[in-house]
Order: sequence, then structure tokens, then C-alpha cells
Amino acid sequence: MKQGQEQGQESAKEQEQEIQRQIWWNFIPNPGDRNIQYHFAIINDNREIGNLYSRIIKELAPVDELEERKGKAGKLNYCIMSFLSQKNIDFRNLSNIYKGRIKKDERLYDRQRIGRDGLEEYVQKKIQKKLD
Repeated sequence: MKQGQEQGQESAKEQEQEIQRQIWWNFIPNPGDRNIQYHFAIINDNREIGNLYSRIIKELAPVDELEERKGKAGKLNYCIMSFLSQKNIDFRNLSNIYKGRIKKDERLYDRQRIGRDGLEEYVQKKIQKKLD
């Protein structure tokens, strides 16, 4: 019986360490230019990341200078996508892209770091905080 209690505690700890499926996003207008810089961090399983990625691109097409970074987020994965678009996103319609948790994160932007990707580093630290 004691062994069953230990297993139950272990699975509870695993559940605590699991991050929720979600999207973080931000945009940065470019003064003097019609382009808007968009950043999205999608945390989900790979199949759903692919679906959400396509919906985001479709919503803001045409896009330019698309960059993506991928990694692990506990049991899930993440994909960070950054790009330029001249199209304004209708934030009231974000639920057309994803029915789950979507949150604007004003700290989601490119950072200048020598030899490191500051944006990906920020996302990794934020994920790790949520897992701890």
C-alpha cells in the first residue's frame, strides 16, 4: 500500500511539472514602415503546433522574414515564430486561431545578445519557471 501512495505522489509531481498548452504573442509596430514585427510562442504537441502555425500564417499572410525556433517544454514542445507582416491582427478574433489559452506577453521580443538567441532564452526561462 505504501508503494501505491508513493506512485500516486510521483504522478502528482509529474502533473505539477507539466506546462499548459498555450500561445504567447506580441507585436511591435515599426515606425515609418508599414511592417509589423510579430512574435508567437506556441506550447503544445508537435501536431497541434503545426496546425496553429498554419493558422497564424494564414491570418497574417503575406509574411516576410519568417524565423522559427523549436524545443521541449516539459512533456510538450514549443515553437517560436517571428516574422514581419503589413496586416494588423484582429485581436478579438484570436479565438479563430486557438480555442485554448492565448496571452499577450509584452516581453516577447528579440533581444540583442552576442552568441545567444535572446528571444529563445527568454521563452526557455519562462517555461522553466512554470515547470519549477
